Amino acid sequence: HYLRTMGIKVVEGRDFTEHDGDCYIINEAARKQWDWVEMDKKLLDDDLPVIGVCQNVRYASTRVDNNNTPMAFIIYGESYLSQGWTSNLGIMNVRVAAGTDKVQMRKTIKDLCMKLGAQHEPEVRFLDHVLEQTYEEEFRFIRQVLVFSLICLVITLIGVFCLTMFETEYRRKEIGIRKVFGSSTAEVLRLLCYRYVWLLGVSFVVAAPLAWYIGQGWLQSFAERTPIYWWLFPLALLLVGCAALGTVIIQSWRTANGNPINSIKTE
Repeated sequence: HYLRTMGIKVVEGRDFTEHDGDCYIINEAARKQWDWVEMDKKLLDDDLPVIGVCQNVRYASTRVDNNNTPMAFIIYGESYLSQGWTSNLGIMNVRVAAGTDKVQMRKTIKDLCMKLGAQHEPEVRFLDHVLEQTYEEEFRFIRQVLVFSLICLVITLIGVFCLTMFETEYRRKEIGIRKVFGSSTAEVLRLLCYRYVWLLGVSFVVAAPLAWYIGQGWLQSFAERTPIYWWLFPLALLLVGCAALGTVIIQSWRTANGNPINSIKTE
């Protein structure tokens, strides 16, 4: 079962076997476009028979829509070889077992191709490397977004830390008086955090629609794309909020938990 070993499901007819030759397996897009096709009958009058239909296969970037592109897998046989069509072949895919020495495997494939009459030494590449090059632009963009997001988060936390330091020093007397009148440390921390909760809420209302708009615009360049789930935005707010408020609490804890007499004397 050749296609099954490549993870391609046959949805109609059957898969190739070792005894097959001079036959097609077409994809669903071809079956839809050529509605006259019947199993085990020739595709055209002077063509090869079709023995099965497989699901559509992605062979390019997700920016390209392959769902309407006809494709056929062929097993070479006597008729196909006699017409000399194989002279136009330029790419051969080889499946290797897990744990195979890749360096030795490359050398073995090159030597075998030269023994079979190849005019030039073939270029052997790994499929995962080819796919990585296909999505190199996307990977680069994702890395850039990640790096700049981390930089923005660090700058934000530094700003929150400095602002909290200034505010606790500025309101040291107020905090001391509140402590004298019976306010607990938790109540003082809640007072200091309230302002930042309000700022986070306003920032989220502004940033969430903008992020959704930019994300939707970027995804439009792909033929197949994932939806933007609504729960990602509250999750981002929760993570950033925890980081920011954690910074506020850590910085404010010493002042809120200190001796209020010292704060009042300082003033």
